[in-house]
Amino acid sequence: GTPIRAGEIEVGELRSCHGDMGLALIRLDRWDKARDAGTPLQAETAVVSPRVPDWLDLTFASKRAESSA
Repeated sequence: GTPIRAGEIEVGELRSCHGDMGLALIRLDRWDKARDAGTPLQAETAVVSPRVPDWLDLTFASKRAESSA
């Protein structure tokens, strides 16, 4: 339940971790803004480097964003 932040903005929540790998829920819109601004994500003092798994299909998210623009 550790918050993941980009500066002062909460981007998501670290749910579980083992060693240097973790499982988190991250808002894609906020992650995109942080990445575009070059703002690192942090969970307390740890720098977080999100990676979308190969098996996860996020095409619905980009279609949804396009239709709301």
